[in-house]
Amino acid sequence: MSIRQNMQRLWQRSIAFATSRDALIFIVFVMFSTLLWWSRNNDNQHQRTMVVDINYLGLTPDIAFTDSIPTSLKITYTDNNRKLFNSRPLIDAITVDCTPDLENKKNSINISAGALLQTVNDQLPQSATALHIEPSSLQIPFIRLESKTVPVRFCGTLQAALQYQLDDNMVIQPSVITIYGLQSTIDTINEVKTTEQHISDIKERLTCDVQLEPIADVRFSQSSVELQTNAFAFTETSMTLPIKIIDAPEASDIKVFPAEVNVKMQMSIDNYRKLKESDVKAFVNYSDMVKSTNGMTKVYISTETLHIFNVKVSPENIEFIIEEK
Repeated sequence: MSIRQNMQRLWQRSIAFATSRDALIFIVFVMFSTLLWWSRNNDNQHQRTMVVDINYLGLTPDIAFTDSIPTSLKITYTDNNRKLFNSRPLIDAITVDCTPDLENKKNSINISAGALLQTVNDQLPQSATALHIEPSSLQIPFIRLESKTVPVRFCGTLQAALQYQLDDNMVIQPSVITIYGLQSTIDTINEVKTTEQHISDIKERLTCDVQLEPIADVRFSQSSVELQTNAFAFTETSMTLPIKIIDAPEASDIKVFPAEVNVKMQMSIDNYRKLKESDVKAFVNYSDMVKSTNGMTKVYISTETLHIFNVKVSPENIEFIIEEK
């Protein structure tokens, strides 16, 4: 058999093997073995890096840093349990507890290289180990600001819905806050204002958070307060009332003209349902009569049990005559 025939036969056998099931299984096995080796070698021997935020625990508003502080850490680590092709960081942030340094009345936050590395490892998954961090330690000087308590003042307008009346008792909670800053700065501040608010169409009870207006170089114990107010549905009614004379001496005989007035007033619907004519009184003061130079005096309206508003009296002023008995 010639060499050419042998080569042709060998080529045909190679083609047959390459297209056979055994060859396919062999190729898959080799690829899987290579992939597994690469994965284990990459996880166990290669180092990775990630950059994570730093959260400072325990900081209070009276702490002011004298310089910019590190906001992130660059961590070099190994991880024996990473999934193939997974490049997501193991964690998003590292929490650093500043409480011990603040409670010891120190003027700086000091986290040694060993303590910071231990903090990082404590917050990493058990499969990961931090090898190097940057910065390797934290030395952050700060100063303590002075404090002062000041009232909060609401700025803006409140408007009730149609046929509703606002309650007089608007509440800001808390009504005072603590501000922090240099002594020369906070000495000039006597109140903190809310941001401008214009709230309309109020019905029944309103409770909402209102932001405080920032002040340059000053910190607040909180950035917002709670506003509480109430609106109630009202109605209008009228009644004719006799006029009473207050504080008149017994020796005087006083006559008023007219002897009755018409009173229009508004009140909540709940109060209207309870209203009795005896709840509202019309009166004049004897002391006003004595001071009068034109024989006229003002009529007043009072109620001891119900809240009324937008009161209109007709007539508002009446004539009188004082006679000695």
